[in-house]
Amino acid sequence: MTGALPRGLEERDGTAFLISTPRDSVTGRNLLADGRVRLSLGPTRDVVVIDGTSCSWRSSVAA
Repeated sequence: MTGALPRGLEERDGTAFLISTPRDSVTGRNLLADGRVRLSLGPTRDVVVIDGTSCSWRSSVAA
């Protein structure tokens, strides 16, 4: 573990996804600017789409 989990994810109760991307990537900049998230899972003909909001968390460990 490289640091404490973000607030709300400590218990891993199945209500959140933890996905990471660099802040300076196009995806990271878009998430920081807008906060909307759309996650698609599954094959093209049977996809599940999950809409949500993002939160920012920075590890205490330097890369």
